[in-house]
Amino acid sequence: MSLLGNTTRVSDNISTFFGYDNTEGCEIKVKATREKEIILTITDSNDASGKFVFSAVDLSSLEKFEIMMTNLFSIHESFSLNYGLHQNKSDKGISISMDNPSGVSFKLSALPDVGMELSIIKNDEPTIFMFKHEDKDILSRFKIEFKRLVANISNLKLPTKTLDKDTKHV
Repeated sequence: MSLLGNTTRVSDNISTFFGYDNTEGCEIKVKATREKEIILTITDSNDASGKFVFSAVDLSSLEKFEIMMTNLFSIHESFSLNYGLHQNKSDKGISISMDNPSGVSFKLSALPDVGMELSIIKNDEPTIFMFKHEDKDILSRFKIEFKRLVANISNLKLPTKTLDKDTKHV
């Protein structure tokens, strides 16, 4: 057991591009490898962890998914009372997801009066990171950093991935 918490977090032998903690005590990290993998890890406030790996072959799908993410972030903003004349007053959330053949899914949801929810779902058990109103600043930074990473992953010089229990594909 580590002094810093659960040992299931992604190994720091991989380059950490960015990570954030929300007001609920959850953590989201985005890492990348020389093999052009993007690894998204969510650790909730109970130290449960979920990981989703976007491989190099997923880059085209990931670029399309990132466009849908941008649209979903805009939909989330439209739920705000400050949005103006075209405020979305629906009480229905809107979600997108990317599914791994191994049964792991990455889901992003815009939830009215709640915020943006990112979840990694494995065996019907979600690990959730919530961007609430108080987390608006980190949501904005997450959007920018994730988009930048997806757009530039092919040109980045990254460290070699080490094959240990923390970096194996799920």
